[in-house]
Amino acid sequence: MGRESAARSPWYDELDRLEAEVEAVRALLSSTEHEVDPESVDTTWTPTSGLGPVPRDLLSRAEALLAAQRQVQLDLSLAMAATSRQRDFAARVTDATAAPAAPAYLDVSA
Repeated sequence: MGRESAARSPWYDELDRLEAEVEAVRALLSSTEHEVDPESVDTTWTPTSGLGPVPRDLLSRAEALLAAQRQVQLDLSLAMAATSRQRDFAARVTDATAAPAAPAYLDVSA
């Protein structure tokens, strides 16, 4: 492995990892119930140390990844807002249509 390849290898691995995370979130957003385990998406992120500057030939890939991350962030925000609206609507429907609470037991000996 040449000196140039050795310097780039960590960046290739880091970009691969970040791209996989973006794809996992996209899969979660596009899945129907129980297709994707939310626990499989790593929500913690720690910057990798010692990478140095992004190599020039990876700049376009890093910029595309940043754009994808921003789009996923927007998609997540929209999905959260839609979920909140659906939850609020369901609560209003339940409140409007629920039968009043009735006692479960009646003491007929009194």
